[in-house]
Amino acid sequence: MHEPQPEPDDLEGQLTVTSSTHAHAIVVAAAGEIDVLTAPRLSAALEPALHHAAADNVIVCDLTGVTFLASHGIELLLRATEQAQEMRRTLRVVITPSQVNVSRSLELTGVDRVLALYPSLDEAVNGQH
Repeated sequence: MHEPQPEPDDLEGQLTVTSSTHAHAIVVAAAGEIDVLTAPRLSAALEPALHHAAADNVIVCDLTGVTFLASHGIELLLRATEQAQEMRRTLRVVITPSQVNVSRSLELTGVDRVLALYPSLDEAVNGQH
């Protein structure tokens, strides 16, 4: 028997996205699952951060609360990185070493070599590896 598909309203709990500022950084934090249905929510938060950041602002995409990252999320991160570079902005992505599922997706696709990855929010905000 089929499992019922979630109604659009039920997807609200699968990904939460918040935006805040920390020192000279705009932080867009996501928690939950990033897939074909939820990636647009993260994109909707990253777009204004990229477009409205001051020239000296760093944009940090904090994925420490993400438990699943599908190909749509990876594609979103690549597009956002490309967009940031075109706008002469810096986009940093935070993934902790304990997020094996997320980091494995990035490693298998080679995206870990393209994104500016940081193991903590503090390190991303301050640009310390």
